[in-house]
Amino acid sequence: MFLRKRKKPLPLQTIDAIISRLPASHKKLPLLRKQAAFYQKGYNGERKLDYHLQMLPKEYAILSDVTLRLNGKACQIDSIILTPYAIFMIDVKSFDGNVNFDTTLKQFTRSDGEKLVGYKDPITQIENAQFHLIRWLQNLNLSGLPIYYFISFAEHSTVFTVTGDARSIEKIVAYVDEVPLRIITINEQLKITNQNNNPLKNNIITRIMNKGEGLSI
Repeated sequence: MFLRKRKKPLPLQTIDAIISRLPASHKKLPLLRKQAAFYQKGYNGERKLDYHLQMLPKEYAILSDVTLRLNGKACQIDSIILTPYAIFMIDVKSFDGNVNFDTTLKQFTRSDGEKLVGYKDPITQIENAQFHLIRWLQNLNLSGLPIYYFISFAEHSTVFTVTGDARSIEKIVAYVDEVPLRIITINEQLKITNQNNNPLKNNIITRIMNKGEGLSI
């Protein structure tokens, strides 16, 4: 069940508003349209994840676009799903072409057939986000639920390969339509070994709803 729904990113809202007010001949219009397309693509990918998360049972609490601040630092998480047994973090990527994870060098690259481009390593990014969430929960005395994470790709046209430890990548990388079943599978396994901690789940949701904020930078 969606408790915090995704909103159109503020940068995209701002750029769209500027574009609508500029004459067709304005010299900055091509650049603004390019920026708008970039944000729109990411937003569309996140909405594709939301579409598939709707299949989760109602007891799965879904929070979209969560930004948590700790010691002056902000951490943005595309989606957080909470159950009485675990917390799941989802990071959505919208890339065209072929992408490669290098687990040894901690590198992430994309190739469109003509050019090879390097990006921030998604694994490192989500591991840092997990650590930030752990610290945030500890600061509020809300520790206790295990935290899992996934990196999800919005398009099946994106082909990912691995240099290094392929098994570690297979466990956490998936297309958006695969994520719900992976979450359910882990949660059902935890039901066998872990105790139901619904009060903690509800306390975490309340704090996130009160302290979390939409990313506006």
